[in-house]
Order: sequence, then C-alpha cells, then structure tokens
Amino acid sequence: MEDQSIHTSFPDLKTEESAVLKRVVSTIGELPASPAIITAVMNMTSNLDSNVAEVSHWLSVDSTLTAKVLKLANSSYYGRPKEVHSVKEAILILGFYTVRTLVIASSARSLFAADDENGPVDKLWRHSFSTAIAARQIATYLHHPHKEEIFIAALMHDIGKLVMLENLGSRYREIISRIESTCGSFVRMEKEALGFTHVDVSGLLTKQWSLPVGLVEAIAGHHTLPGYRPDQPIPMAYVVHLANLMAKRLNVSFSDGKEEFLERAESAQAMRLDAETLEDILTSVRDYYTSEIRILDEQ
Repeated sequence: MEDQSIHTSFPDLKTEESAVLKRVVSTIGELPASPAIITAVMNMTSNLDSNVAEVSHWLSVDSTLTAKVLKLANSSYYGRPKEVHSVKEAILILGFYTVRTLVIASSARSLFAADDENGPVDKLWRHSFSTAIAARQIATYLHHPHKEEIFIAALMHDIGKLVMLENLGSRYREIISRIESTCGSFVRMEKEALGFTHVDVSGLLTKQWSLPVGLVEAIAGHHTLPGYRPDQPIPMAYVVHLANLMAKRLNVSFSDGKEEFLERAESAQAMRLDAETLEDILTSVRDYYTSEIRILDEQ
C-alpha cells in the first residue's frame, strides 16, 4: 500500500527517485503540501508580461508589503532627493522587476519560522535570500530570459533543508553542527547520515508542489549541473549554482566550505565570467542584500 501511494503522488518518478522517496518518507514522514504562498507566487509570475497595475493590486491588499516597498524606495541605497509616498512612484524608482521580486521574497519569508538569531533557520533564510539576490544580479548581467524564475529557484534552492530542520529537529541540527565544525559538505554528510540529501528532498518536494519543470530542474540541479547546448540560454541551475557560491563568499551561509576562486567554478566558466566581472557582481550583490534584507526582516 505504501508503494502505491508513493507512485500515485509522483507518477513520473524513475525507479531510483522512487527509492529515494521511500527513504525520505520513512525518515521524515510525508512531505508537506504546498503552502498557499507558493500558489500565489506562481500565479503572480505565470505571465512575465504582467503590468504595473497587477503588481500594485498585489501590494494594495497587504499593507505590510506596501510599507516594505516604500521603505526600500526611500532607503539610502535608492536615495532620492524627495520622499516617495506612492506605490506607483516606488515602482518607477525601483523598477518593475525589483518590486515583484521583493514581494515574492517578503512572502517567502513567512515560510521560515522564527528562530534564534544566527540559528539554523535564521542562517538558512539569510543564505537563501542572499543567493536569490546574487542570482538576480547574475541573470541581469547575462540578460537571461528567465530572470524571475531564476530568482524564485535561488530563493527556494535549499527548501529541503528547511523541511529537514522542521521534521528531523535535533537530529538534523546535529548534522549541521558537524558540518560547520568540520567545514564539511552538506550533500556528502547528509548522504552518510541519512541516505539522502537536502537536494533529494527539494527536488521531490517541488515536483509534488507541481512547480514548473524548469524551476524543479534548477533547484534539484544546483549542485550537480546538467548538460546544456551552447546555443541555448545558460540553464537556470548554473546561475543558482554560482549564486550559491557567491552567498558563501559573502559569508551569508553555513560554514560548509567556500570556493576560493569563483572564476574556476564550472558554472562561472560556462558563463564566461572572469574574476573582475565576478567581483563587480559580488559588490552589487552585497549592496542590494544589505539594503533589502533589513527591510524584509522588519515586522
């Protein structure tokens, strides 16, 4: 009966994936259903040509989001000679894309439960958001056609860790503690301790939530990069992979090792990004992250 329910929920799973799912479910229980915010996010981003009026509508029904957008528009990083009072003016100053991603990030913030400052959940939130900011900046530099999806994929790339923290509690926190004390690898040490990794959980979870295939592939492939054709846009997984390394370089991460030379990363080489360009992108990531995280963390 257990096998039947697994295959019913995931009809397109390969045999190997199904075996992983069995290990995941037997260890942490059934994977959680999609929270309402995921549905809202996907509705909001289903049409990349949606207009300012649509975004304004999303903001108008949530006074907290409206306040955060206005605060960001008036922040020192976007400093203006006169104060910004309207959502429309804020959108014009920040740009349509920045406002939409801020709304998505603010909504996603609610997925990360309150935690002690610098505790595992808090670290995970800050790493996830900094990775999303880095992915946004890389995608902008590349003029990538799927910037919004890349931002979402980067924001959710470690969603498996969140599920494991919530379901395994002290057992997973102990694994994290060992990883940080040894600067070990999450993927390797999770596999050794549990028989599966946060990447496995993330991939299965996003598939269960019926997220678009491109997002699932980007989230599930941010450690083991997929092949690609040079005549096609760089796969989103490559952008998330490099953004993840950038977040670690900025020390917005767990202590699980850092890439000393970003330009040597497979993803950076595929995108033909040299050391100077990467440092320029890193500088912009640091500035945007510092400006936006403070506003997102305000209640």
